[in-house]
Amino acid sequence: MTKIPSVIIAGMPRGGTTYMYNSFMMHPSIYVAHRKELAFFIESYFRNIKSDEWYLGHFSSCKESEVPVDISPPCFFDLRSPQRILEFNPDARIILSIRKPSEYVVSIYHQQRKRGNYFSCSFEEFINGKFINTDFEWNLRYRFDNEAICDNIKNYIDTFEDRVLLSDFSHFRHSPLEVLKAFESFIGVPSSFREDNYIKQKVNSSTDNSNHFLHNIIFSNLSVKICRALPEKLVKGGRRKYDKIMASTDSNDTKYWDESEEKLAAEKMREQDAWVETLFEDSPFILGNMKPFRS
Repeated sequence: MTKIPSVIIAGMPRGGTTYMYNSFMMHPSIYVAHRKELAFFIESYFRNIKSDEWYLGHFSSCKESEVPVDISPPCFFDLRSPQRILEFNPDARIILSIRKPSEYVVSIYHQQRKRGNYFSCSFEEFINGKFINTDFEWNLRYRFDNEAICDNIKNYIDTFEDRVLLSDFSHFRHSPLEVLKAFESFIGVPSSFREDNYIKQKVNSSTDNSNHFLHNIIFSNLSVKICRALPEKLVKGGRRKYDKIMASTDSNDTKYWDESEEKLAAEKMREQDAWVETLFEDSPFILGNMKPFRS
């Protein structure tokens, strides 16, 4: 019998989720699908495109000793996703990696620009919610104005309460091993990550060598069908190599935006930045009941 994913990393995009995917792929007690970002709980997938069988089929090889984890950060942008996750699995737990909103909006804008998704969309239009991501038939609007980021976080908190873990992305930047260990504890698996075996290279960083054509091939429906027909170990090994190729070899944070974008983001996101900062005043890991999470 196929196990239902009990933990979902639902965001934020650009919050280290690809790094987590590659790390969990190596964990002996965690199972991740061959495809990251299944996005099953986004409205267009859930209602019109994908079936329960399609979703659960990605976890059909999960062993009894493994915990299935779904890493689908696009669900962060869909306000209806939390309730759909809850209806699908009332016992589900959620992990959210939270970035400073003003930094986050600049990061995701330039990521998508490098993928070629909307060269005609200016940064001001993007930050005001003019962009709809049509990747993989998601039809997902990216909203950042009017407290949208905070509202999305609060939506998960209200839905899952103490079954949602909020992780400070700024802490991940300098202490990824500590974050991995906290996630292991929250997921409920034995500790496996150590100083000598965790991934030290950035994965899908803001300075990566994004290739729009290659990205679309990797995530196309045809590619998914081919992957389902191949041995799982081979597919996941290929995915790790793909992410390694796309990763930056520069260990320094490169400033890839101009100052006008940074200034506009700071102005637009001032209140949201302040709210996120208060979340992590006492700890880099907070449960939905606002109590620090101790791993």
